[in-house]
Amino acid sequence: MSVVRVEHADGVRVIHVEGCATDDDLREALSSLRDHAGPTVLDLAELTLVGPGVAELVAGLVDTCGAVCVTARRHTARVILQRSGIGDLCVMFASVGDALQALRLAEAGYGAGWSGRLEAAR
Repeated sequence: MSVVRVEHADGVRVIHVEGCATDDDLREALSSLRDHAGPTVLDLAELTLVGPGVAELVAGLVDTCGAVCVTARRHTARVILQRSGIGDLCVMFASVGDALQALRLAEAGYGAGWSGRLEAAR
């Protein structure tokens, strides 16, 4: 079973999901977190996924939160997530720090940030 921790950093909600989770576990853990209109980082760095449905869950967060990015520390995890279609939904980073830095740079006028939907989420 997975553990979900939520924190806020620089006005961004960061959802850390840790442990081993099936699609149903992850869906249940994240179901109450879809009420946030601002930018959200879904940190999967400490999660072992046991199912193919994470792209559907990220799609739900993207639809309800606006600007969402996913972080995964291991390269192999990012490749698997990319193959699941998450790259079509949102930007992926290696760490929460990288995601927050990209957001700060975009807000300062350097780059596009996470997605074109970023401005709509603020």
